[in-house]
Amino acid sequence: MQIQLEMCTKIDLNENLSTIEIEYAKYVNDPTDAHIVAGAVNSKSRFLTTYNLKDFKIELIKREFDIIVLSPGTLLQYLRSKK
Repeated sequence: MQIQLEMCTKIDLNENLSTIEIEYAKYVNDPTDAHIVAGAVNSKSRFLTTYNLKDFKIELIKREFDIIVLSPGTLLQYLRSKK
């Protein structure tokens, strides 16, 4: 099986961390994770993969940004199902 993944993209967030935490606070349960959502949004990601699912408001992120938040194992299952 061969899966081709797109290259990772480096995103420069032009806002300071305090501004990002305020702007994206409603999408996380832990404000220190707000920059993760900001990066996913600004890079136009389809997926946000984390072991730390409890700190993200998964349904809200999906609804407002069309980004799927899932664990690494679930992402692998998804990719394997697309072969």
